Amino acid sequence: MNIILNPKYILKPDEGRALLLAKETLRFDDEIDNSLSYIVHPIHAIILSFFLGDEYVNSVEKAANFLKIERSLVERFTTKLINNVAQVGIEFNGIVLTFPANTLVESIHKRCDFYDPNDLVYETLDLKNKRHKTPTHMTLMVNNRCLTNCIYCYADRRNKIDCQIDFKRLKEIIYEAKTINISSINVIGGEFFLYSNWKDLLLELKKYDYNPYLSTKIPLKESDIKFLAEIDVQDIQISLDTLISDNLQSILRVKSGYVTDITNTLYLLEKYNIKTNIHTILTSMNDNISDMNSIFNFIVNFKNIKYWKPDLVGPSLYISESSFEQIKPRSQNINILLEYFKQMQNVSAFPIKYEGITRKSLSKIDLLEKKKQFHQRGACTGNYSHLFILPDGQVTICEELYWHPQFIIGNITKQSLLQIWNSDTAKKKYAFPQEYIPKESACALCDEYQVCRSVKQVCWRDILKAYGQDKWFYPDVNCHRAPKPTYSIDI
Repeated sequence: MNIILNPKYILKPDEGRALLLAKETLRFDDEIDNSLSYIVHPIHAIILSFFLGDEYVNSVEKAANFLKIERSLVERFTTKLINNVAQVGIEFNGIVLTFPANTLVESIHKRCDFYDPNDLVYETLDLKNKRHKTPTHMTLMVNNRCLTNCIYCYADRRNKIDCQIDFKRLKEIIYEAKTINISSINVIGGEFFLYSNWKDLLLELKKYDYNPYLSTKIPLKESDIKFLAEIDVQDIQISLDTLISDNLQSILRVKSGYVTDITNTLYLLEKYNIKTNIHTILTSMNDNISDMNSIFNFIVNFKNIKYWKPDLVGPSLYISESSFEQIKPRSQNINILLEYFKQMQNVSAFPIKYEGITRKSLSKIDLLEKKKQFHQRGACTGNYSHLFILPDGQVTICEELYWHPQFIIGNITKQSLLQIWNSDTAKKKYAFPQEYIPKESACALCDEYQVCRSVKQVCWRDILKAYGQDKWFYPDVNCHRAPKPTYSIDI
């Protein structure tokens, strides 16, 4: 049988170990957890690198010959991972290394990417779960300009900035990203399609096998959509809050005719068979069945829709408390819509990902449950595996922190990616010493500080939203020791 390292995963060399990661194009895949990275022993990684779709016995023999070990040792490891229905744990010197379901699978196809096993050979071993040795993910923000002026915008648009990074420098950055094993590069705005060099940028990214996720509210011309199809753009997200024209004009603050233009864009995306995701933000201006039906009835028969994802509007650093109170959806309407989405899922050919609107009110969770949920939270990738380049070249750890000085770790116009990632500034902002936390914060004397901050970190964005931009040192808003937020994020 022909066995292949599951095409849904990639291997990343990471100095003393390898990482097994979800492939960047599999966004919101129900079968894998895109947020996880599995730490892999270099020897295990070398073995997996030989499974490219050849006959099983041939791949085993190649791996054994490279490592100069008995074939039986390779088989003992790999047989546990062929079509494994659940995660598999393999112990090494008291450390349990975990491998995801279906690590190796049967396939008549071969992998289109190849790994040089020599890249996975290290003199030292490091199997601890800690900050990646090089960035794994990178986001490039090309501007903070938009065609729309959304009532719920979370972006820092106090100063309108176009991309100030010379395109020659952008090409150098992309090349360096490939050489240091950055596995994904995403591009955003503002509005990506308002960047004058967006086509050249996509071509440069595709040159190095990067497939950025494109999200837009801008109606696209047929020539632009044809170009996206020709370069094999994997998918695109269209933000669509309603198709009732007056309501959409009020939410996005756009001119009349926008609905006609954006629906024509959707027709063209189907014509050129570009997979399309629909994202809807629920506010007080569209939290009803009429607005949701206007979307569903339009897209229900499209053949290229991957999913429809309704989300609740969230608080922003740049929206006042009073403004947020006016635009957040009403809880009774959300309950009605929840039942509506469940019913529509029964007649929809594409998934409706409405789980985000079912979040529980923090104020209604007791302390024990809140503590349990906090310890089970997902890890923050900011400055752990991900970095974010702002339009002026400054580098921060998270897209929603923008130019907050506490989180700037470098400048790509003056430094390389590796220089920024390995700088004292970046490392100190990751492993922030507890003694530097002001005493007014519960974190200052917390006996769980090191465990809390060692891998999962806290959500700096939510802290700033809840307590203000000068209170970055406060506990995570979901921590059981956190004070009550300045204003409620509950719906």
